[in-house]
Amino acid sequence: MRILEKVITAVLSTIIFSIGLSLLNETMEYFGVYVIFSGTVFLTGGVLFSLWADHLLRKVSSYTYLLSLFLYGVGGILLNFLFFFIFFQSGFSAETIQMSLLGIIAALIFLHIKLVCRKLSKTAE
Repeated sequence: MRILEKVITAVLSTIIFSIGLSLLNETMEYFGVYVIFSGTVFLTGGVLFSLWADHLLRKVSSYTYLLSLFLYGVGGILLNFLFFFIFFQSGFSAETIQMSLLGIIAALIFLHIKLVCRKLSKTAE
C-alpha cells in the first residue's frame, strides 16, 4: 500500500510541477515535455528516495517536519543532479544552481503532497 501511495503522490507531483513550470515559462505548449521528464524523475527517483527517507525518518526518535524538509530538499538536489547528468551528460555550469532549486522545489512538492495524501487517507478511515 505504501508503494501505491508513493506512485499516486509522484503522479500528482508531476502534474503540479509541470503546470508550475509551464506557467513560469509562459509556455503551456511544453507541458507534455515537462511531464515526460519530471514524471520520469518523480516515478523512479522520487518514489525510491521517499521510501528510503521515510524508513530513515521512522528510525529517528525526534521526527520533525523540519528534518523531513531538510532531508527531502537534499534528496531533491541529489536526484536532480543525477538525472541531469544522465540525460544531458554535462558537468557543472551556470545552470547547476537553477537545477538545484528545481530539485528542491520538486522534492518539497512531493513531500507536501505525500503529507496531504496521508492526512486525507487517515481521515477517510
